[in-house]
Amino acid sequence: MIDALRKSFGLFAVPAFWATALKVLLLTVPLAALAFWAGLELAGMLPGSSHRVLDWIIRVAGVAAALFGALLLFPALASVVVGLFADDIAEVTERRYYPAEPPGRALPLLAGAWQGVRAGLRLLAANLLALPVYLVLLPFTPLAAAFYLALNGWLLSREYFGMVAARHMDAASERALRRRSTGRIFLAGCLIAIMFGVPVLNLVAPLVGTALMVHVFKGVTTVART
Repeated sequence: MIDALRKSFGLFAVPAFWATALKVLLLTVPLAALAFWAGLELAGMLPGSSHRVLDWIIRVAGVAAALFGALLLFPALASVVVGLFADDIAEVTERRYYPAEPPGRALPLLAGAWQGVRAGLRLLAANLLALPVYLVLLPFTPLAAAFYLALNGWLLSREYFGMVAARHMDAASERALRRRSTGRIFLAGCLIAIMFGVPVLNLVAPLVGTALMVHVFKGVTTVART
């Protein structure tokens, strides 16, 4: 898995990869800024206090909550974008590291876009529903981080593996393969979730995550054939 992650980051040394990377970044960076701005606007609606220190604490807490919310929702927003470019990322990865194997079949634009929207909606809905749990666990940082990792690792593993596998097999075959290789795929999803949880690194997480899932897909299909 570490070698797969290293290869995924190594794509930034490939000129052909940068065209796709720039497109993704040009869409995800404004989305990240918009999510943070929306959080700040909501935080600004918090009631103030006549006590200077208390008012300062409320404002700082509002900014922290806005940042937390943006980090929490960003994987969903970025997954919508990456659905548009998953084929391009997978193609560059396969061409560089698996030139002797049959290439994947590019999905129609609308099908790829729908995959991204579906992934984004699932991530958004799950994290919004889990928000009370996040708030309860927030004082216990390790537990909150573990819950975030388990929930989003599972969701991201399903969605990103599905995007990559759709280039090579139908949905039923993808589900059967995923069930046989749950542990490895879930671990890759957790790595993607960790990248999404780190500011700045989260901007390239959808790119690296898609490439990582290509390596995971190739690995589990090789095992399945033996």
